[in-house]
Amino acid sequence: MNPRRFWPVLAFAQPALFALSYAFTSPDVWLPIWCHLGLARPVPGNLIVIVLLLCLVLGAAIALTFIVHALRNATLGWGMRLWWATALLLFSPLIAPAYWVLHLRRS
Repeated sequence: MNPRRFWPVLAFAQPALFALSYAFTSPDVWLPIWCHLGLARPVPGNLIVIVLLLCLVLGAAIALTFIVHALRNATLGWGMRLWWATALLLFSPLIAPAYWVLHLRRS
């Protein structure tokens, strides 16, 4: 398999994981979703905690993957490498797709 095919999946999984964790924690989003699905009761608390931890671990792993790639990117100077790594660390759900578009899509 070609590893280049996984970069867009990883880049757009970041915002999806953030949206999923927001949907489970925000009452404004959470209540209409469960009412639309026809569930009388919300999801049990243990399942919510497991889903949130899974989103957190996967999001951190994806962010770390992009940070390592940004630090190893030989086409950038060290200042830009550190800038991308810091931006990916702080704002990964927004910056990961942008990093993919600017640096990984063409490679």
